[in-house]
Amino acid sequence: RRRVYVYTFCPEGEVVCSETTCSENGLCSDFAAKLEDEVEEEQVNTPPTIVLNGPATVTLGSGDGYTKCPASAPVTAVCDRGAYAEDAEDGPLTSRVLACSPDGVKNKFTTKGIQGCGFNFGIPGLYTVN
Repeated sequence: RRRVYVYTFCPEGEVVCSETTCSENGLCSDFAAKLEDEVEEEQVNTPPTIVLNGPATVTLGSGDGYTKCPASAPVTAVCDRGAYAEDAEDGPLTSRVLACSPDGVKNKFTTKGIQGCGFNFGIPGLYTVN
């Protein structure tokens, strides 16, 4: 009795991927498809949702104070309530919201409020917290 083994011979530089297929450019077709799927999944990144807590516009009299609201502030208090932030990939981001962060300075609203903004509310004008 004789046994005959049939092997798949691949071009130089390629490898056997299964009993009947060779790699292409060094990648097995099922591995290449998985790699493409992973690349596509990594590229999907939805931007975070940021919602202001409180009104988008606040009117103050010259010299009035305007700071971060304390947790106990009544709804009628004139103060900055910050923002809620959430991301589909990273979850809640509220603790990482920055306020007035010029030149890479990380002014976390939860700890500094709007102190880093450099506003002088004694001078009439329009001030933007971003």
